[in-house]
Amino acid sequence: MINIYKFNAPLFQKKLCNEEQIKNLLQLINEIPKTSYAKISHTDWELAKDTERKYARYFYDYVVKEYMEELANFHLCKNGVVHNIWFQQYYTNDEHPWHTHISTNYTNVVYLELPNNTETQILDPISKKIISNIKVNEGDVLTFPGFLLHRSAENKTTKRKTIISFNSSFTDVKNEEIKKYA
Repeated sequence: MINIYKFNAPLFQKKLCNEEQIKNLLQLINEIPKTSYAKISHTDWELAKDTERKYARYFYDYVVKEYMEELANFHLCKNGVVHNIWFQQYYTNDEHPWHTHISTNYTNVVYLELPNNTETQILDPISKKIISNIKVNEGDVLTFPGFLLHRSAENKTTKRKTIISFNSSFTDVKNEEIKKYA
């Protein structure tokens, strides 16, 4: 039998993109050839790794870099590492079923276009209830442990949902700072 001990795992939500950045990112995403994956109408998830992704460079340089520094500091680490960056566009009836992200500390979802009731859903592993009280808006990032089951439920609207997702981890522990808490 496995003993289960509960502890608080952080979920982060923050305004990350302004309207101009969202507009720029959407324009750069439109340069990516139309490709689908499962029940997602447009994504670059399966494109060759050497495909030029101008949106990803812009996103990292002007949106994510500072956020990663903030999260690294929170975790008492010197560095935040971004493993992958990809986008997904959901049209009517598109969805991404329950899944996890392997080989990462956190998964991050940045909402560029967000029709009503299309937020990411997360399953609480203890209560087995869907966490649905996290209210996000366009321009927000939602960051949560990559092992948590999550999904993008079916888009039942006629509006497009666009997200950029990325995986992240933290390295180089600030041991001197941790001594304050030990």
